[in-house]
Amino acid sequence: MKINFTKKQYHTLLKMIYLSTWVGAREEHEESEEFFELENYILSFSKEFGMEQYADYDSLDDEYYASRQLDEELEDVIADYEEEVFWDKLCALLARRDLMREENISNYSPEQRFERLIEIENKYHTYFEVFGLEKVKTE
Repeated sequence: MKINFTKKQYHTLLKMIYLSTWVGAREEHEESEEFFELENYILSFSKEFGMEQYADYDSLDDEYYASRQLDEELEDVIADYEEEVFWDKLCALLARRDLMREENISNYSPEQRFERLIEIENKYHTYFEVFGLEKVKTE
């Protein structure tokens, strides 16, 4: 099978591959090697598309890596993603903790628990949108 890309589509593909590898390729995931192999393969065509500035080649390992330029191009996307994940995860964990502390939780149906969990999460999202971490205290 052969797939043709325009230069613009290839540039978009490079960014998508970089971001998916950045998110999905962790040492503890079985798929990590597959992510790196596909990234290497896609980056190997960078010169053909006139985008060699986005790929660095390691001749000792015979592998391509995303260049610093590609990293810099996507650092705002990554920072925004990390911030969103942080707040979502924080609100979800706090909501789950609060839900488990409610006295009548055993009387809730699964649907009621879910609705209550979302209600508490939304409360935290609203709170953190206003105050950020300014008023957070630990014991």
